[in-house]
Amino acid sequence: MNQSALPTASILNINGSNATSSAAAFRHRTLLTDFITAFTALTILATLIFNGLIILAYARHAELRARPFNVYIVSSAVIEVITALIFMPATLTVGHLGYWPSNGLLCSIFISYPGLVFGSVSRYTHVLIAANRLWAVTFPMSYHERHTNRLALAVVILVWLFANAVGVPVVVRGRMGIGLGDADRRCQVERALMYTYSIVGEAIGFVLPEVFILATYPIILYKLRKRRSVQCMRASGVGSASGAQSNDVRRGLRVEPSNAHTGTATSGTAKRTPGTVVRGSESQNRVLAYLIAAMVVCWTPNNVYFLIVDIVPGYWNSTFYAVQFFAQFAHSWLSALLCYLAMGSIRRAVNQTIRCCC
Repeated sequence: MNQSALPTASILNINGSNATSSAAAFRHRTLLTDFITAFTALTILATLIFNGLIILAYARHAELRARPFNVYIVSSAVIEVITALIFMPATLTVGHLGYWPSNGLLCSIFISYPGLVFGSVSRYTHVLIAANRLWAVTFPMSYHERHTNRLALAVVILVWLFANAVGVPVVVRGRMGIGLGDADRRCQVERALMYTYSIVGEAIGFVLPEVFILATYPIILYKLRKRRSVQCMRASGVGSASGAQSNDVRRGLRVEPSNAHTGTATSGTAKRTPGTVVRGSESQNRVLAYLIAAMVVCWTPNNVYFLIVDIVPGYWNSTFYAVQFFAQFAHSWLSALLCYLAMGSIRRAVNQTIRCCC
């Protein structure tokens, strides 16, 4: 979440000239700062509940673990839970006190590192969901043959490694030379020390995932529409063949059942063909649509705000900051709720888990 949640501007991605005055302003408690603090506390609770239920359902139900696509869903839930346990409580502390009360090392561990790396991991996990759907609709036979739990887990691990490779240099270099005794600077990331890399890292870690997902979704929609057109043509062909067979029967001719148009074996066992859309795929495509809608609403203000922060030294706008803050934090639990609503298998598993626990 790109350190978007920090209500004290000295801990934001801004440079030193504006840090002290902004932090001092936040120490004067206002209705906005109190609301941000309360919203953060509620977000922690909602994030742990919604995402925790998905993780628990995945662990308890083998049918969920049998589907490689669910690896990305549970991976998204895991990163949000980790964020709620590490980054959000630190954010709550800063929001309540108006400054970071501990030393700079703990700030790096609880705020600077997770603010950059965890946010990037969350975004690229959504990229995996979009890429998975693109693969499924573009090369369905290859997808069904090669997409396994092992492959899904491997790309999730690669996402973590990639996010660390992009974010850690910003944290390490940006934290060097910061005075630990100054409350307004002990938890500041000086991006001015690596201005160009900060902008590039921002673009790669946070903006690029949204651009990729928005670019791939029209392709997925086109492929799905084309596939449905093929199915309609096949269905009409089956109807014509059935009508011809009925006429032959009326004329007293014996007609053997034909499976040429349906693509199924005579035994009744379904045979998956490139034109076949199974119910699980429909729910997976639906969850992608839901997540994209949430992404546009929740990610865009954050990406725009922090790009301006990186490009314009000392930039600070309390209204813009508040908008991107609420949107970004809401996404932590909203994504899990949308997965629950969009995917019937997850919804049934979560409901069963709740009934068992109660």
